[in-house]
Amino acid sequence: MKGECAMVRAAEGEHGITQEERRAYEERFAAFREFAARERGAILKALEG
Repeated sequence: MKGECAMVRAAEGEHGITQEERRAYEERFAAFREFAARERGAILKALEG
């Protein structure tokens, strides 16, 4: 994702995040994307029926 990469680069440049911090961020972001996809599916299903 274009926005995600820009955010990571900005965070690394400004704050010098470690690899562990970056990995934790990426895991949280992936979990959020999964959550958003489930919610979007539920909303679309509710609107259809």
